Amino acid sequence: MSDTHRCFTAIELTEDALDTLTRVQDRLRRFDADVRWVRRETMHLTLKFFGDVEAATLPKLTNTLRSIELPAIEWEVAGLGQFPPRGNPRVVWAGTRGDTDALLALADAIATASEGLVAPDGKPFRPHVTLGRVQGPRHARELVAALAQLNPRVSLPPVRSFTLFESELRPEGPHYRALERFEFARGTD
Repeated sequence: MSDTHRCFTAIELTEDALDTLTRVQDRLRRFDADVRWVRRETMHLTLKFFGDVEAATLPKLTNTLRSIELPAIEWEVAGLGQFPPRGNPRVVWAGTRGDTDALLALADAIATASEGLVAPDGKPFRPHVTLGRVQGPRHARELVAALAQLNPRVSLPPVRSFTLFESELRPEGPHYRALERFEFARGTD
């Protein structure tokens, strides 16, 4: 069996954003819904999930990701929602506001740079921060109603980089290790 690394790229969140999202989780926990909440230290905005990457491919992938150049992206975490958008939720998330076209361009640039190196995941990019994964129907209706009532909002510094992470699945939840950060901002803000 070959040596592989389960990898993804993401935007890391500021302490202010993590504080806000942790408070939102605390408010949502009151509903005692069947949710496995994402740990604070693992919250991020996924840009591209690569899955298992061969160890021999990893240096090629990091080299091609270094070539991405974009201006800084203005954005903020704002609003809550669920996947799927109707019916019983499977994922509870915080949304984004701001230059979403630039976030899409970054995700597309990463997908294009990784073509031929990793298998495409086939999922459309929807910028969000996962807060929890719903495990069952207990109190799901109350949880969904609360999502519509809460509207967290936190301004963030412009995005000037993204990170390649390795994910190790553990019984207590995934553990992420930053493999490399890629600065992409050019020009002035």
